[in-house]
Amino acid sequence: MARLRAQAAMELMMNYGWAILVIVIVLAALFYIGVLNPKGASGNAYASPPGFSFYGAKVLNGSGRLDLDFGQAIGKSIVVTSASCSQNVSATPQSLTNSVTVPPGEHRWTVGGDSGNIAYCTDASGSNLTGTAAQSGERYKGTVCVAYTEAGTGTTHTVCGDMTARLEPGVNVSGGGCSPNCNTGSGCSSASQCSTGYCTNGTCQVCTSSCPDGAVCTNNTQCQSGFCGSGRCVQPCPSGGGAILACPCTISTVGSYTLGGNLGPYASTCITVTAAGGGSTLDCGGKSITGTGVSSTYGVYLNAANGVTVKNCVISTFNNGINSASSSNGVITGNTANSNTNNGIAVSGGSTNTVSGNTVNSNSNCGIAFSSSSSGNHVLNNNANGNTGRGILLYPSSSNDITGNIITNTGGNAIEMQSNSNNNVLTSNTMSGSNTWDIYCSGSSNNARSLNTCSTSNKACNGCAPPGTCTTTVCN
Repeated sequence: MARLRAQAAMELMMNYGWAILVIVIVLAALFYIGVLNPKGASGNAYASPPGFSFYGAKVLNGSGRLDLDFGQAIGKSIVVTSASCSQNVSATPQSLTNSVTVPPGEHRWTVGGDSGNIAYCTDASGSNLTGTAAQSGERYKGTVCVAYTEAGTGTTHTVCGDMTARLEPGVNVSGGGCSPNCNTGSGCSSASQCSTGYCTNGTCQVCTSSCPDGAVCTNNTQCQSGFCGSGRCVQPCPSGGGAILACPCTISTVGSYTLGGNLGPYASTCITVTAAGGGSTLDCGGKSITGTGVSSTYGVYLNAANGVTVKNCVISTFNNGINSASSSNGVITGNTANSNTNNGIAVSGGSTNTVSGNTVNSNSNCGIAFSSSSSGNHVLNNNANGNTGRGILLYPSSSNDITGNIITNTGGNAIEMQSNSNNNVLTSNTMSGSNTWDIYCSGSSNNARSLNTCSTSNKACNGCAPPGTCTTTVCN
């Protein structure tokens, strides 16, 4: 009985053993080509030649760029020199920029990855993928060939295998997802995905001429805008903040603005801030804006723009260096406005502005001028020297605070109040040198004065009501 059971078991194994062996072989083959391999979860399938493996291969949308991680187990190191991916079985592997050594039993990026090599999968005619065929999710079926040299012997061989893969979105040439910082050669659908700021024919590339804004550049001639700033093609007058590279520039969007370099000379107004640009900051960082002395031109023009800060600008040879018209709650500080054909800083019809810490020298009329009923402004700690007309002029402007200013060698009067400039407060100002009068009033009253230091008693005050004590060097 036992003998009969043994015989039956042997017959069962003989009948079904071959079938089990075939199933095992099929499963191993499916795993090997990636169908049952977790790396093949994207639907990619590879049939590599014996002794070699496509450890990882990707085809990228937009361009068909190939990423190939190639492995071998033939018992000796090889040096990969060429590769191709094509639907044309007769395609010849193309030389790689960098040869890649693959030790036995290991794998290396031979195209893409960290190899520094770029290759593209082509259609049956040998052309790069375009249109629908280059879209994400489309299936590509082609032949991948690798040419290599055996280390030690110098013998050359070419091996080929079949690949079926779905096109994948932008993958960095250094591996992994990359958008928006894809390197040169990565697949792309827009420039915003590329570290170079330039996407052409579905691939991130370095632009060399007629480059759009945002593209990497080394000089102005490469850019459509004609301006390369901080290594990128940019508009000379940015919107919403950034470096201003050329004039004229109109700021009509709130932002923080700087100068990309010294600007000028210009025969027109350089930077205009409109009402829509109110609340912006312009920080020149010590860079200069230069004009040509043309009438009615301004280095910086605030046109009904409230809450604007202008600082650290060096402005010369305009009609007015800084011109603030019908603009309030602004700050003009730390600027140098010299040698302008009218005023260094002019404020007309503005209130509650602060003008502080500026240097206004050698202007043809006034260092600082307030007009058109400007009121409630604070004029603090400015230096005005050698201005032809006045150091500080109020005409007519009332209820302003004039404190801590140093005014010297003015061709006319150091501080002058005209035509109903009333109720101003003058405190701790220092005036010296060749001023005609240190403090001068004409048709103005109730201007309080205290602790002001004048050059000599006979220059201290003129026409001010109340007249103050003018027999000493203090005009109070």
